[in-house]
Amino acid sequence: EFIDTDGVRLRKDTIRSYEGKEIHRRLLDEIYHDLKDEGGEILIKGLTEEKWVSPDNEAFLKNHLDRLLKAGITERLLVSEKDQTFVAPRHWYRKIPSEYFSLHTQWIFNNKVATVTWGDVEKLIIIESPSFFNAETKTFNCIWDNVAQPLEPDHAS
Repeated sequence: EFIDTDGVRLRKDTIRSYEGKEIHRRLLDEIYHDLKDEGGEILIKGLTEEKWVSPDNEAFLKNHLDRLLKAGITERLLVSEKDQTFVAPRHWYRKIPSEYFSLHTQWIFNNKVATVTWGDVEKLIIIESPSFFNAETKTFNCIWDNVAQPLEPDHAS
């Protein structure tokens, strides 16, 4: 980062927090704008897409997924084994046992880790830290590599 005394220094980790009903959409916009020029991957755990099934949310999510795909951005999602709602392509998902599932959703992208806590007041914390990003990516990949992919709808039991 550039400093006032005509020099540079290593950028420090940053932490930002937000509250309110629109934080999820705000986060998805930030993710898109961070990755749109070079593409990339978003790692998501703890998301329940069932709560987003409404006409307004469905339209927003469809547009969001379309813009991700056009920009060469993909996602990998860890969802509860009980989840039956899949908004993105089915191969982007893996199911984790319900006892390990948390409703605190985490997005890992572009040296950032964002966590949303859902409830009466929704809260978002975004940590921009290469070391934290790398640690969370490794944990995500460990889980991803050791859980099952959801069955296609015509093979579901």
